[in-house]
Amino acid sequence: MFRRQEPVVCVTNWLPSDDNEYLDRLTAALRTVGVTPVPIRPVPGVIVRTFARGARVVHVHWPEYLVRPFTTSRRDAALNAARLARLAAGLVICRLLRMRIVWTVHNLGPHEGDASWAAFRAYELVARAADVFVVHSRAAARRVEARFPRARGRVVVAPHGHYRGAHPRPAAGRAEVRARYGVPPGAFLLLAFGQVRRYKRLAELARSLAGADDGDVHLLVAGAPLEGDLARELESVATSGRVHVDLRRIPSEQLSELHAAADAAVFNHAELFSSGALLLALSQGLPVVTTASEAAVEVAEWPALSTFASADDLVAAARRLRDVDDGVRRSAATAAAEAASWERAAAVLRDAYAIPSSSRTSPSFARRSE
Repeated sequence: MFRRQEPVVCVTNWLPSDDNEYLDRLTAALRTVGVTPVPIRPVPGVIVRTFARGARVVHVHWPEYLVRPFTTSRRDAALNAARLARLAAGLVICRLLRMRIVWTVHNLGPHEGDASWAAFRAYELVARAADVFVVHSRAAARRVEARFPRARGRVVVAPHGHYRGAHPRPAAGRAEVRARYGVPPGAFLLLAFGQVRRYKRLAELARSLAGADDGDVHLLVAGAPLEGDLARELESVATSGRVHVDLRRIPSEQLSELHAAADAAVFNHAELFSSGALLLALSQGLPVVTTASEAAVEVAEWPALSTFASADDLVAAARRLRDVDDGVRRSAATAAAEAASWERAAAVLRDAYAIPSSSRTSPSFARRSE
């Protein structure tokens, strides 16, 4: 048996030793509201053992990583088939044991269209089994209910918490970091931080900025590329002099330096569904320039957020933000981040984890708008 007489929630894709700040902060907040989180692999044997020890809830994150998101060989495809079958069996066991399945829908599906078939199938399996669908915005709630029929009436909104205080303070000054990348001291620098992936439309962003009229707006793309051809595309655009790249996994101790050296973070997603990178930027006191998004405006407003309708409007959106005093826009970004509370998210989830006395196959959940 688990030692503590608190609700026990099994959390997928998380180990305390992993470098996953989202789950580390979320699980820490859950403990403050009387919930005991434990890591789990959602496979039959493990589920049965944790149930026997008192667990009654499984909280699923990122279904594509319960299999392998990308496959490169027949052997990988065969292993994915086995992983998928194991996941399906685990979900069946949860239902037979009347364990509640809670799914935080970080995305509507795998980001890349060429992701493995098993990654897409994993989303379908979890969507058919989930009792509660957790999202980070009301805009996301509407899209989840439209995408997954089972989600209707089962969606709760829990905010994506902030990352204030999560990273060391900058060791190098703003001027030193800019000089490292060849960014002029007076340039308005946009930072695109995080994994370099196609769905973020970074190459399109870089080409648009490289060809724009305003020579004072620069772009720094910083993060590890998942695709070699995308990295080469960005490196070729970087020869323009206004686009700068650092295509590697950025150490945690340098993260704050990059955000302090920039004037705004930039996102060129076709549609921002849920973005930890956006909360990270705001947490660093960095305002955001992003494609128009209902989900984004629920998190921040002007001057912490400046939106553009298309890549042609990007520089204009940056100019609008540049006209605001730097201290004002950074204070607005910090305030928006601090309003995104892990404690509020944990309170919503604690309620979502509650086991009703009636049949778990037909629960009724009030829409939450926290």
